[in-house]
Amino acid sequence: MNAKTIAILLALAGAMSVFLTTVQPESNVSEFASWKSQFNIKFNSEVEEAYRERVFLENLAKINTHNSKNDQTYTMGINQFTGMTQEEFVQIYLGTVIETKNLIVE
Repeated sequence: MNAKTIAILLALAGAMSVFLTTVQPESNVSEFASWKSQFNIKFNSEVEEAYRERVFLENLAKINTHNSKNDQTYTMGINQFTGMTQEEFVQIYLGTVIETKNLIVE
């Protein structure tokens, strides 16, 4: 994605987050604030914060749904990555890029 597309998506997500925040239970919104405090999370803009809040709330819903099932073999929880999409996590933490210009092959 180019920067313009990302900016548009963040703006739309921010607008949606304002709408969703008005219909979300207060406890979920305060969990977002607690999460930011616990992991010392800060954002560069209100738009980014609104987007991350929405992602956090979506992930929180997934966590709660998973944990409410009796047949699960593990429990999910909130961590420093809860404000990231799965795609972002994979790209940042699971994608390894090796620079071939410094690679020595014998």
